[in-house]
Amino acid sequence: MRARRMTSLLAAALLVVALGACSDDGKDEPKSSPSTSSGTPGETTSGSADPTSSGPTEVEPATGPLVTLHSTATLRLPASVKWRTYGDKTTVVTIKSVDFAPGTEKFYYVDVTEFPQIDDNLARMAELARESQEGTREIPLKVGANRTIAGVEGFVLEGQGPNGQFYEWGGLDADNVLTTVAFVVPNGLDLEEWVEPVLASLQWQ
Repeated sequence: MRARRMTSLLAAALLVVALGACSDDGKDEPKSSPSTSSGTPGETTSGSADPTSSGPTEVEPATGPLVTLHSTATLRLPASVKWRTYGDKTTVVTIKSVDFAPGTEKFYYVDVTEFPQIDDNLARMAELARESQEGTREIPLKVGANRTIAGVEGFVLEGQGPNGQFYEWGGLDADNVLTTVAFVVPNGLDLEEWVEPVLASLQWQ
């Protein structure tokens, strides 16, 4: 478990360093005005994100255990399974469950992180995060349409491979702190059923 948390820390640190190296390209990605849309994510085949997606907002927030990041956000997990949480109230929180579905051998993972950034270009962050997560998860990923969660616009990564289904949302708050919520869900299960209630429960501190 310590190795997995160190991998998350390393991936996020690489994102910060890479953004610093290219920050002189200009900050050409404006932040969105706050909204409360939590639409169904779209996806593109290019490395750049589409305009912010919109979609159904009638998603019941998860009501299970509370997860707290060090300074940016809280969220809840689905109440239907048992969870093990590592690093609660730190900058990297990892949650997993072996009680995800009968006969399922894969874990269900949720990784939640927060890290200060020196850039505010979401498209560039999305591409750097995609490269990092593909190397870590060994799942081919695409950059989806940006979406707004609890008033903060963020990038979307999604994909599927032998190791499961992957979905990540990464939002940049007014203090340029990037908060990411990444999911790995076993193949054969409904990704949205497990992702959307968690994102709907997210609240900023």
